[in-house]
Amino acid sequence: MARQVPYPREEELANSIPVSATEDIGNATSVIEKCWKPTDRQQQILSLPDTVFEALGGGAAGGGKTDLGILLPCIRQFVEHPKFKALIMRRTHPDIEKEIAPRQHEWYSPQGATYHETKKRWKFPSGAIVQNGHAEREQDVRKYDSAEYNYILWDESTHFTGFQYLYLSFTRCRSASPDLPAFVRSFTNPGNIGHQFFKKRFIDPCPGGNKIVKDKVTKVKRIFIPFLGADNPHLLINDPTYLQRLEALPEIEKRAKLYGDWNSYEGQVFSEFRVYRLADEPENAQHVIHLPEGARGYDLHRVVPHWWPKILCVDWGWSAMTFAIWAAISPSGRLYVYRTWAWTKTAIKIWGRELANLSRMGQPELEEVFEGRYDVRMGDKDRIGGKNMIHEYLRWIPKPKLQLAMHEFDAELANRILRIYGEEKYYEYLDMFRPPEPETNLPKLQILSHGPEGRENKELIDVIPSCIPDENDIEDVAQFDGDDPYEALRLATKSAHRFVDVSKEEMKRRERLNNIYEKAKIATSEAQTAYYRNLELLASRGNLEGFTGRDAAAGNEFAVRGHRRLGQRKYRH
Repeated sequence: MARQVPYPREEELANSIPVSATEDIGNATSVIEKCWKPTDRQQQILSLPDTVFEALGGGAAGGGKTDLGILLPCIRQFVEHPKFKALIMRRTHPDIEKEIAPRQHEWYSPQGATYHETKKRWKFPSGAIVQNGHAEREQDVRKYDSAEYNYILWDESTHFTGFQYLYLSFTRCRSASPDLPAFVRSFTNPGNIGHQFFKKRFIDPCPGGNKIVKDKVTKVKRIFIPFLGADNPHLLINDPTYLQRLEALPEIEKRAKLYGDWNSYEGQVFSEFRVYRLADEPENAQHVIHLPEGARGYDLHRVVPHWWPKILCVDWGWSAMTFAIWAAISPSGRLYVYRTWAWTKTAIKIWGRELANLSRMGQPELEEVFEGRYDVRMGDKDRIGGKNMIHEYLRWIPKPKLQLAMHEFDAELANRILRIYGEEKYYEYLDMFRPPEPETNLPKLQILSHGPEGRENKELIDVIPSCIPDENDIEDVAQFDGDDPYEALRLATKSAHRFVDVSKEEMKRRERLNNIYEKAKIATSEAQTAYYRNLELLASRGNLEGFTGRDAAAGNEFAVRGHRRLGQRKYRH
């Protein structure tokens, strides 16, 4: 007969959990008994039906959320079941060691549980398991692909991304025993990188909380239960001035930590960044292109056409990281980051040589990559402008359509503007009546998961969701150790925008030239003849001006000879 886990518990058991332990004092033995009693808010979480798959206890600091999450399996007597397995998640391993493990030792050890230091798991006398876990990087949640858990606790859940939460909760939380439930509980304060996701999922449907909400698509039930420090009488007894100290925080932090205000602190600067698209978002809501063969390396020209302009941005440091970004600009103005590289405490003569070698790898001669012209620019110090440019390149929601002019087009007025003010103002007037072109190039930033050498572009992918506002200037991004990829991206987006803004004709020229190259791949003498005639035709129209970047005064004849020489290298098999 299957063992039934009691629910709800008897009243006297539901309100407290006695824990006994023995300590040797000299020749005597002292019995220490501890008793944990839930607050009213904590009791709300404990009393939730198991059919509520997701619950978020969140708000102000000091509500006793972490202790509740750790003790829930004990209070519900799940740890008495031999097949019960729980997973307690924090973002980093140090967080587990500092915040979770000491409390577990305090409460689990007296119940006879033993801790396996290497595996980071607790085993109770019944055989029940409580596993400690972390997922510092986005992909680390896949480490748990072969496991299943009856109970997953997300402690400080806003430290995780939406993808991490959904992936682990909905693929790994399940029960193989009919007498054991499966559910997810999360506890957190407002702020940090997951703020927007958890606010949208739990708070926005019912800002006041305490109401079970059923997902329209999955039919899964979830609830938000607000926590405040004032709800925890144990805190007020043990540390009476704690809430008063929170009053001294900056206004934004105070509203989040003291009052649990989810609207006062958005946490993540680039909340629109997506490594993976979330289920309720459009198809284009993704910034990372995952290459199945990426780790093995690939032919760059198969992914990025060789004729696309390429930029190289470097954020240099010694003690800090030296970080480089290689990116290509598509005809539609999208920026494709295809390679990143990092050095630490490396002399410039070493990483500079490696930089040049990497730029040549899988490419034609370096002079062909940059077409003989080098546009070297020092990075500007406009940090806020750079941050706003990254926002623009991350944006995947089209801009709202502008309302067209309220009055009708006046041909006589248009002609008068042309005569008096010239063509520029004339076309500005015409543009007032022209509907805007649809944005088909969103998002403008795309990051390949791996470089052509097989190296993962992980530093850049990880740093974007880690950016938080500067406390002294909310419009800027706070500087932190390891933010060098962000600084390089700031330069890359501004460089790409500058190029797209002034080089539309250049992009058209490159595309026409590439079409000529593609047609010349047919290995016949007629194709070669047509190839050179087309080059001469383009040169006669001035479309090859400056292509080789050498001796512009030599005119079109030199340009055609240069293309014949370059074309032979491209044509050679």
